[in-house]
Amino acid sequence: MQILEITTILKSGSGLVTTRIAQGLKKRGHEVDVISTGKIDGLSDWDELIDELQKSGIGHFQMNFFKREHERFWPETQKLAKLLSEKKYDIIHVHAGVPAFATHVARRTANVNIPVVATFHSWSPIRPEWMNIADAWAFNECDMVCYVSHAYRKYGQSKGIHAPTSVIYPGLWFNPQPYINKKHVIREKIRKKYGLPKDAKIITQLAEVYERKGQLDLIRAMQQIFDYDNNTYLLLAGNTTDYPDYVQLLQEEIRKLSLENKVIFTGWVEDPYEIVAAADLFVFPSYNEGLGLAILEAMVLEIPAIFSEIEGTLDIKNIVGNDGLGGFAPGDVQAIAERIKQVMKMDKEVLEIKVKNAANKISKIFNFDYTVVEYEKLFNRLVADFR
Repeated sequence: MQILEITTILKSGSGLVTTRIAQGLKKRGHEVDVISTGKIDGLSDWDELIDELQKSGIGHFQMNFFKREHERFWPETQKLAKLLSEKKYDIIHVHAGVPAFATHVARRTANVNIPVVATFHSWSPIRPEWMNIADAWAFNECDMVCYVSHAYRKYGQSKGIHAPTSVIYPGLWFNPQPYINKKHVIREKIRKKYGLPKDAKIITQLAEVYERKGQLDLIRAMQQIFDYDNNTYLLLAGNTTDYPDYVQLLQEEIRKLSLENKVIFTGWVEDPYEIVAAADLFVFPSYNEGLGLAILEAMVLEIPAIFSEIEGTLDIKNIVGNDGLGGFAPGDVQAIAERIKQVMKMDKEVLEIKVKNAANKISKIFNFDYTVVEYEKLFNRLVADFR
């Protein structure tokens, strides 16, 4: 098959998933191209992901389907129509509402009758309602809408998306075992890198630093944790360049709470799994997720993980069952602090058993080879239906 993947900006969790799907399909013998926006309004594709596409022999085009302004959207849609006329794709896979809308216009303009599949990663909870209505229309015009969790499918349907649906979990694409085997060595490396005491207790979060990920709530909760155990440190691992106003707000809060020596921003790091593997506890206080890949990554690294109970993360909660460590409502600073303290007080043997059991459950379900095969099977079926 010739497959076209279209996303907005190739960054963060959805950008990683888009890249890995493209690479997986390429390895299975398909020709794959990817369209992404490039750079706009201080946001940009991650160079590392673009490099990965190129090294994998995957074509890459820049078209701006991040913005909706008429003077930008319609010329870009014409570019897409021209591409569809020139390259005979068998199927198009879009990863957001604007690319979906543009694809429907472009394939009609180019008089191309090929199936369109959408993957619904997540919507920000602060989106205006008109945006939800517009994107729901675009998704409903697709031949299939894939969700990254069962709970988020219910959310999408509650927003008016009634196209045929499927749930395909984005599997994990890294091997956690080398990190688990060398956990003590990695911990010492991270401790020295960030100047932490030998007996420091390390709490971490892995996420791009912006409002939806809840770093402000975690910092405020950590003030109570530092009062409880002053030898605790918070490492916030993730890109800090795209949302400078929010980063500044966090830094001001840190100064206000006198936590300058306790909270560390790592920025982008080449291997974030080392930071997670070095931690005593992983906390994920996000306000909205289609699933929550970072939680899964922490769990398979056998790190205790707690997280906000929101639409997407409910699948994770249900899968780990009694081996979960409990959650909290998003934005509830007191609940975050109390849950952290509860885990810190747990019997070490009981905690270790729960963590290992959770890791085994997650590893059995979230396999990226399976993810790619499921998309391939879906694409083959839809292409056959259109012929």
